[in-house]
Amino acid sequence: MPDGVIDIDDVAISVAAAAASVGLTPATLRTWDRRYGLSASMRTDGGHRRYDHVDLLRLRLAARLVGTGVPP
Repeated sequence: MPDGVIDIDDVAISVAAAAASVGLTPATLRTWDRRYGLSASMRTDGGHRRYDHVDLLRLRLAARLVGTGVPP
């Protein structure tokens, strides 16, 4: 990969950034993680959630379904 080019597959963002991207709150993402297993695919050594592009696609789909009345 050329210098300065970021591969989207290597990007992992915080719960706050993921929540903002999906249109939910960080508390909702944490709750969905605990209750329904919709967790981030990665965690830092300190245990912080890190969401990749596949996680965000999954969360966007879940949020859309919940918005139509489907339970999480």
